[in-house]
Amino acid sequence: MVNLGANPSIDSIAEQICGEFNSVEQEASNFLSNLFAEKKAKAKNPAEKDKWSVDPDNTYLVTFDYNTSGDRPYPAKIIQKISLTQALIKNAQDTPAGKGYAVPFYAGGPEVILKPELQTLKPSTFDFSSRINPYSEQADITHTYQGIYVESEDEPAPVYNGGNQSLITPDEFKALIWKADYQKPYKAFLDSFWSSHKEKYPAVAKASFIKSAITQQLEGSLSPEGRNLIMRAAGVPDVQASWPDINAEDLQKNPPKDPTIDMGLLKLGSYQSTDLMYITDTKKTPALTLLYIPGNSSPIHSFSSQAEMKAWLAREMADPVKLNALASHFALKDKPNGFTEAGIDETLAGLGTWPQKRETPGGRFSYDHLAFSGSWDPQQYIKLEANNLPFDEIAKRQKDRSYADADVKITSDADLTKDEVLSGLEKTTKAALFLTPLALVVPEVALALDAFYLVDGAVTTVIGIDDTVQGKPNGTERIVFGALNAAQVMTPLVVRNFVKSGEPGIEAFLPNKSGLHEEPAPGSTNRSEEPDSNAAFDTSYSQRQLPDYSAHAMPDDFLEGKTRRGDGTYQVGDDFYVKFTDGTGVSRAFEVERFYKGNGSPIRVIDPASKTQVMMLVPTENGEWRLANLEGGVKSKVPSVATKPPLVNHPDWQNILDSGEHNGQPVYIHYTSKAGAEAIAKEHSINDLARGERRAGSKGGVYVNPPGQQFNGDNVENLLFLGNERYKDSGNYRVIFSTDQPPTNLGPVTQGSPFVELKMQREIKLTASNLLYLGPNTFPDYFA
Repeated sequence: MVNLGANPSIDSIAEQICGEFNSVEQEASNFLSNLFAEKKAKAKNPAEKDKWSVDPDNTYLVTFDYNTSGDRPYPAKIIQKISLTQALIKNAQDTPAGKGYAVPFYAGGPEVILKPELQTLKPSTFDFSSRINPYSEQADITHTYQGIYVESEDEPAPVYNGGNQSLITPDEFKALIWKADYQKPYKAFLDSFWSSHKEKYPAVAKASFIKSAITQQLEGSLSPEGRNLIMRAAGVPDVQASWPDINAEDLQKNPPKDPTIDMGLLKLGSYQSTDLMYITDTKKTPALTLLYIPGNSSPIHSFSSQAEMKAWLAREMADPVKLNALASHFALKDKPNGFTEAGIDETLAGLGTWPQKRETPGGRFSYDHLAFSGSWDPQQYIKLEANNLPFDEIAKRQKDRSYADADVKITSDADLTKDEVLSGLEKTTKAALFLTPLALVVPEVALALDAFYLVDGAVTTVIGIDDTVQGKPNGTERIVFGALNAAQVMTPLVVRNFVKSGEPGIEAFLPNKSGLHEEPAPGSTNRSEEPDSNAAFDTSYSQRQLPDYSAHAMPDDFLEGKTRRGDGTYQVGDDFYVKFTDGTGVSRAFEVERFYKGNGSPIRVIDPASKTQVMMLVPTENGEWRLANLEGGVKSKVPSVATKPPLVNHPDWQNILDSGEHNGQPVYIHYTSKAGAEAIAKEHSINDLARGERRAGSKGGVYVNPPGQQFNGDNVENLLFLGNERYKDSGNYRVIFSTDQPPTNLGPVTQGSPFVELKMQREIKLTASNLLYLGPNTFPDYFA
């Protein structure tokens, strides 16, 4: 793994900035905690003190429907549940409408147990008592109740009753937050934060930019020319400087303008990105162009021109996960569509449709027709705004965005975009979105961004984490996170031998390519022909247990008698719905966005009450819907599938092989065929019992080679298999691994041969800790 070591001059500043920034949610939590502490200090008796001993993040304003038929606890279904922190932000003054009659608050409240479904009860024709007094709990009718409940930090409460109901009444809490005027204290916090850190933020953002380049060149996803261009753009005099040599004070100085570099920030449609940066070497032909997308562990992408970069970025927007990831680089205020102008989400979706024309589902006379329709040519709609001091501009835009996002989140209670990007995430994750440009120098930000992408549906592979996060004594491995990482490039030696052999990349014969490897960025030399040097055969797949989305569903009979439209949706009034089977195995109706473009594209499912995004669905060939990034149609029951973690090649396998030892164990080479490599990748083990018996007079076992016997495919056939036709192509793939299993030395392959034959009697298990390489054999000719 790539480990650049520490840089004390930068690390301390970066950690201070990140430690002192609070998101809207973090500051709201602190604000309420202080408010409750004041109330507690003024309390005149122990019961009153206990009343205000409240954690606002784990105490919830809950509204639920329930039926009082039968024994306690009564069955109930949640209508809305928000933490007190979120209630402050939203200034939650209303009680959400349920399907029952509201019962006034009373101490202890009803004793209920939560159920995914609840029958709506109505009084019978002659039940005059229930009809006259429906708000009474004794009425044979569905009731609605709102209370404040304390829940465990680890798991939600299955039961609500007097044992976990807070003594704070909903009306009392609503009155408290009505007076709070939370906008003012949060903006005061932002004023203080930026006053203290606005001068240092650009330098730390630049440091993260530099660290990305050094890391990516070592891992093989950035060429030496790309690294040099990054160093020149950052104003680093020594382009070969190592990470510990980078000095924070030097980065605070503005470098002189380099006339051979065009750099600045991206603007998509009408919207300026917060931190998407481009760098072009104008003296190169073709012009080397780099795209920097912070918030990814390998954020620098290489292209041969600016036009190629734009075209690639548009293609990536066809993936809803990558679209959402890129949208996080724009302010929340950019999301809504106007009458004649598309918001940023629609702009990205339009780019992802190119070269097809994106049409308005509602037709020519719909409200948003001018905003939605059109051909979103990336060469026209992706604009480059030159700036010689891009990191100063990034700091300014991040500052402006922190205020703008606070305005959207705190004041616009009816805005459909509220919490669209940030809903359901931890407060630290939300803060990390404002600190994205610092991700490579602050492990906590990297981990929080990884959580963001995981919630959004991106498949991530966490290779390791820093000791500052997990407390591991030797935690020096780096974090892999993000949905828009650069693809790997080969080292020059491997490229030379590989191109000579003309062998296709390993992705060409993977049984399932969906989501396993990112498509290489255009403009990388021979990248379409090369195998990924850091990716072993991956036979894992992304089926997993579906979540329970029933809390966001419509009533059971909502779509009864309704006809499904050609695009798979149902229309009821002005709104649209789909049927989807979630983890409960029940097909339910869910509300979706009004403007669905069809043609197999993803569709956003929204909560019918809050109108915030719940999930993304895509249509299947059999007319059903599935979660975006999950393969296969949705069945009535979805089994959980235990999958093995994917095997990943070690980036420094060649040097480790030459040293002969890894993690205190000897290193060996096993040569095999393409079919053998696929079987090994699938089973995560080498067991050559059957193949070993093909050799006349031999017994079963795994034949291996010492590190010095680095042969190409022809060498293997001639030197090990002695030209036997039965073993043709049996050396075209290789597995390099370490093990403490001692091999049996069978002596020279043939009399007088300098090469030995080793055999292991037992199966060799492959894990992340002992696999070094699994893939095509690109060793050079042994005699060359």
